[in-house]
Amino acid sequence: MLLHLQDGKKKRSFCEDASGKSHIDIQRTSTFMCLPHRGNEHIRAIAGRAADMLGFDSDYIEPMQLVNYVEGQHFGLHHDGGELDELTLTVKPAWPRRVATVFVYLTSHDSVGSTVFPYLSSENCDTPLSVQPIARSALIFSNIHADGTPDHRTAHCAQVVPKPHCKMGINLWVGDGGSL
Repeated sequence: MLLHLQDGKKKRSFCEDASGKSHIDIQRTSTFMCLPHRGNEHIRAIAGRAADMLGFDSDYIEPMQLVNYVEGQHFGLHHDGGELDELTLTVKPAWPRRVATVFVYLTSHDSVGSTVFPYLSSENCDTPLSVQPIARSALIFSNIHADGTPDHRTAHCAQVVPKPHCKMGINLWVGDGGSL
C-alpha cells in the first residue's frame, strides 16, 4: 500500500532543540504528516506491533509521522534522542526522551535515499553503516546505552533523494515518559 500525502495535510519538516522548541532547519527538507494512533485501528495496530517488538506498552509510542522525500530532499546528521554535538560526540537529551526508533520504509530504492550511520560500521569494515530503503521493512535501533545515557553512535542522516525518486516512510519513536 503506497500512501500519498494530501497537499492540505502535509507540513514542512522541522527539528526540535533540547528544550523542545521547534524550528525549520535546512538539515531537514522533507515533508510530513502526523498519524496519531488513537482513534485509528490500523495505525494503532502498527504502533502496537512496534511496541510489542520492543517490549513497551503502546502508550509509549509517540504519534507516528509519515515522511516524504522528493527530488533533492534529505535529512542531515541528527540524533533522535536530542541535540548532537559533532565536535564532542555527545548528545544533549531532549524531552520526551526517545529511547528507540523504528523507521518503516514504504518505498524501495537501489543506492539512493539510504539511512546512513556515520559512527557505526559493519564488522571488519571502515565504511559507515548504510541501510537501503526496502518497502515493508523496518529499521530499528536504540538511541541510548544500557545505562540510559544517549548513544552518539546512532546519529544518522537520510541521504538526498534524486529526481525522479520519492522516498516514503513512517517514523515511530518509543519514549520512556508514558502517555506521549
